[in-house]
Amino acid sequence: MTLSEVEANLQTLWTSKRSLKEFLDGNLKLFKNGQEPDPKSIALYADLISIGQVNLMESIYPACQRLISDFEALVYKYMEECPPTHFNLNQSAKGFSLYLKKKCPELVKKIPFLPELADYEWLELEVMEADVDWPLHEAIILNDPALFTAYRPVLNPTMQLRNYKYPISDIVDQLIESEPESGENSVEQKIVSNTKKKAVTLAIFREPKTHEVKFLQLGEISRFAIEQIQAKQPISPTYQELLALTIPAFSKLKADYVVLELLDILPKLEEHKLILGSVR
Repeated sequence: MTLSEVEANLQTLWTSKRSLKEFLDGNLKLFKNGQEPDPKSIALYADLISIGQVNLMESIYPACQRLISDFEALVYKYMEECPPTHFNLNQSAKGFSLYLKKKCPELVKKIPFLPELADYEWLELEVMEADVDWPLHEAIILNDPALFTAYRPVLNPTMQLRNYKYPISDIVDQLIESEPESGENSVEQKIVSNTKKKAVTLAIFREPKTHEVKFLQLGEISRFAIEQIQAKQPISPTYQELLALTIPAFSKLKADYVVLELLDILPKLEEHKLILGSVR
C-alpha cells in the first residue's frame, strides 16, 4: 500500500462518520493485515477533527447556527460531502451558502433567507482576509468643473456587492440584540415567521486603517454608481463620465436631481471608505 493510499484511507476514516463506524465495527477493511491503525487513536483523532469543524463553522456562521436546530449534524454532513481542498481551513466553509441552496431544499423551504444569510456571514470573513494592495489616492473637493474630467473615484479594493432578496442586515441585527431561545415563541422562530422579502443592495468592504469589515446599504443611485465604477476596473470612469452614465439610467427623474443626488452621495461613500479618494 502506497503512502498516498494510506493518507486517503485515513482521511476517509477521519471525515466520514459512516465509514468510521463501519471500521470500528470491523465491517470496513481499508488496510492490509498488520497495517491496521489503532482504532482508539483513529476514533480520538476523528473526534478532534469533528470538534474543530463545528467550532470553525460556529465562528463563521453564528446567525445561521441560531436558526438551524441541528447545526452540528448539518456541519458533519456538509464537511463530508464538501471536504476541504485548501490549506487555509477557513476556506472549507466557503461553499456553505451554495450547499444550503442545492442540498437542503426542506431547510430552505422552512427558512427561505438562509442561503443569503450564510453568504452574508461568509463575506465578512472573505473581506476580512482579502489580500489587497491599497491604491494610491488623494482627497479632493469637486468644486471645479475641471476636476470632474481630470479625476476618477478610487474604489475600495475589498468591496463586494450583493443584491439580496431579504433584509439580511436587519435579521443579523435582531439576532445580535437578542439572547438565544428555543420553542415556538422564541426570537429565532419569530424572525423566521415574520421576515418577508425586501430587496436590498449591500456593499461589504474593509476599512483600510482599522481593518473593520463594514456593511453599507445602498440606494438605487449609489448602487448604480458603484456598479459602474466596479465594472470599469482597473481604470474607473472620471466623475464626468460617471455623471454621463448615471443621468440616462434614471431617465424618469429630472437630470438636475440625479446630479445633485450623486454629488451628495459621493462624499458620503468616501467618508465610509467605500470610495477611498480620487486619482488622476
